Amino acid sequence: MTKNNIKGIQRKIPSYTIKGLLESENGIQQDEAVNLLVFETRKLPKMLQNENPFRQDFYAIGLVLEGTLHIGIDFNQYEVNPNTFFFGTPKQVITSKSDVKLGFGVLFKKDFLMRQVPPGWLRSLPIFHRFHSSPLLEIDSLESTNILFYLQSMLFEYHATTPYKYDKLRALLMLLLVEISTFQKERVGTEDKKQDHHLDRFEALIDENYNETRSVKDYAEMMFMTPQSLNRTIKLRTGKTASDLISERVVLEIKRNLLYTDKSGDEIAAYLNFYDNSYFVKYFKKYAGMTPKEYRAVNHGKT
Repeated sequence: MTKNNIKGIQRKIPSYTIKGLLESENGIQQDEAVNLLVFETRKLPKMLQNENPFRQDFYAIGLVLEGTLHIGIDFNQYEVNPNTFFFGTPKQVITSKSDVKLGFGVLFKKDFLMRQVPPGWLRSLPIFHRFHSSPLLEIDSLESTNILFYLQSMLFEYHATTPYKYDKLRALLMLLLVEISTFQKERVGTEDKKQDHHLDRFEALIDENYNETRSVKDYAEMMFMTPQSLNRTIKLRTGKTASDLISERVVLEIKRNLLYTDKSGDEIAAYLNFYDNSYFVKYFKKYAGMTPKEYRAVNHGKT
């Protein structure tokens, strides 16, 4: 497979960390500072201002108050208008073009909340669901009152040197996350909590293991379920089979590497543990409707 000339093409997709963003702006950062970044849009880190794709290793919350943000999350494009939140999760590939005049951003690692919340709490929040939630949420003027209070308080504490600074920031972040998630729940209605738990766990396991196994049986064993029970649960919640969701994640990673890196098809196949390259091509074509080589050629210049 030949190399391509897509804008921003690189040997691999760069991974942005909070530590890297902070060091690019302010020099060396230590301790808990590397797990949280709070800013107004006028202080948007320069690394986030270019339009080249990057993979984030943090959770992201942004609120646009004035202006517009065009953001690409993997291969979906969104226009974020005033009074609208957008949400991002680790490992997503992001592109953005900002014309935001006023807004807030909060980037954080799950480690920042580790002492306050049980494992899996963040993934249980509807704003961070990949399979059954929108990455955007519009709020009204009444809802924005508490939200702006939390964001402005976080911004103040973030730049302060007060006692218990990070304890206060953790509490404010949790309140912000719960408040936004409540609004999201009210929009979509109540769901089966047991099914949601299984779906959240399944999503987490796919993200951790998609390049190692594509077997529903393997994932079912990790969840102490039978393959039939796992399929039934996922089908009820998403309308898709467990195998469909695994394949979607694998194909997403193939597309990321085809469009955002110059890796060959053989290299991508090896990375994702396709030991037979012809099977890799057939697998991708089954879900994408074309071969990897065709997909890369057709999508030149579209990202």
